[in-house]
Amino acid sequence: MNRSRTFQGLSVALFAATGGLAAAFAGCGGGTTGTTSTGAATTSGDATVTSSGATTTSTSTSTGAGGSGGSTTTSASSTSSASSGSTGGAGGMGPCPSCTVISSLAGSAPVGLAVDASNVYWTNSGSNEVMQAKLDGTSPVTLATGQSTPFSVKVAGGFVYWGSYSATGVLRKTPIGGGVITDIANSAAVREVCVGVKDIWWTNDPDDVQQIPLDGTGVDGGALVVATGNKLANGITSDGADLYWVNRETGEIKRSDLNPLNSYAPGSGDIPWDIEVDAKSVYWTEAGSPPAKGQVSMSVKPTGTDSLVPVIIASGQAAPHGIAIDATHVYWANSGDGTIHKAPIGGGGDTVLVSGQMKPENVVVDSKYVYWTDPKADLVVRALK
Repeated sequence: MNRSRTFQGLSVALFAATGGLAAAFAGCGGGTTGTTSTGAATTSGDATVTSSGATTTSTSTSTGAGGSGGSTTTSASSTSSASSGSTGGAGGMGPCPSCTVISSLAGSAPVGLAVDASNVYWTNSGSNEVMQAKLDGTSPVTLATGQSTPFSVKVAGGFVYWGSYSATGVLRKTPIGGGVITDIANSAAVREVCVGVKDIWWTNDPDDVQQIPLDGTGVDGGALVVATGNKLANGITSDGADLYWVNRETGEIKRSDLNPLNSYAPGSGDIPWDIEVDAKSVYWTEAGSPPAKGQVSMSVKPTGTDSLVPVIIASGQAAPHGIAIDATHVYWANSGDGTIHKAPIGGGGDTVLVSGQMKPENVVVDSKYVYWTDPKADLVVRALK
């Protein structure tokens, strides 16, 4: 079911040209099966680029910038800085003294971000590539070139999945490490992607949440399920039993079973942007309507048609966008003031991990590091958690 429509509230060309790319990273519970897509397949032009590394020892000091329980944190670390292409990001400036630069290709405007036990993956919305590298940024691999504003990226079941934020957007996948690129569905203006065991879901502008089996079979080569009326839907995630997503325009926080047509809104926020979920709770960012400040909140998962019971983790934030969680903490990127934060998962002190970024957007974490994209600075970076 392919529909042609005008994107609401923005121009894709202006969006990419200004570097004002604002995206969210939403994880998705569960794995995915290695099924074969029925879409048209093309062979990717894989290219491996040699990266240089330099070991530095540095100390960085960052000061909490508001919010509940904001604090000042000083950290010292020794990191190995690796980068494919030019180093230092926009204007030749490095991201922070104790950070590792994963990528700093001029004009790349990285947005989407994912990580597994071995690699980090990202989309270059400016240079139209999908990339992979080791966790320290070495051994970069170009998984796909010539994409049309690639946006969200996810990794599951041996494949890398991505969608494009353009009028000619296509949802695609390729094996980790590169290989045949397979089209899953045609879908314009893809925002965020969530990969499950049997299905893949995504949000797209101006108002859809869509679903298709991982093998790509659907109605007219497009989405099997289209849940309309979700105005400026953005972050989406799943715990394997239910879907959760946020609608930026209406402020709704939505929940459904694995069919997005069966949804209701258990809560709302001031421009909710990204969302994550664990076994017990739901976590989300709210960018906030100027002059109001944004915030990061959580709630115990609702049951039945119950409402969320929000608990504010951090208030007074400067346009928080991407969010990530681990067993003990919540992490987020403040696109408004260029800071990366963490706070205890049940609420408490708000710690600024990194400051001085230009416009950080998406964050992911592994056991040791927090990673983020900064499309305005052309950077993918990691730092110790």
